[in-house]
Amino acid sequence: MPGMWVRTALAVTAAIALLPAPASAASPCPFPGSLCVYDGPGFTGAVFTASALTPAGVCVNLSAHGWGGGRVKSAVNRNAKTAVLYATTNCTNGGPFQYVFPNQLVSPVGLSANSVYVY
Repeated sequence: MPGMWVRTALAVTAAIALLPAPASAASPCPFPGSLCVYDGPGFTGAVFTASALTPAGVCVNLSAHGWGGGRVKSAVNRNAKTAVLYATTNCTNGGPFQYVFPNQLVSPVGLSANSVYVY
């Protein structure tokens, strides 16, 4: 049944291709426990890192640090908790938001981020 093997192999290959790439030792973000955002696509350009000092997390106003208004083009979350990028400057749901799941690499970022909630 060679035809069945080919269909199974293609299905497995397709499923593997859909999985998010893990942030590992070869990650473009060298800071474990942090969120790294880049001003270039594909994790290139200048990098800004954010992490919280307490387990409760913190809202970081990206605009206040010169990283708002669409500057963030790609992101890597090296934290065990989900980071959330917001279009607002105070991490509120008054506009679009985007999750960056643990160990996820995102390029391109799908919104004009002005703040991020990190842990």
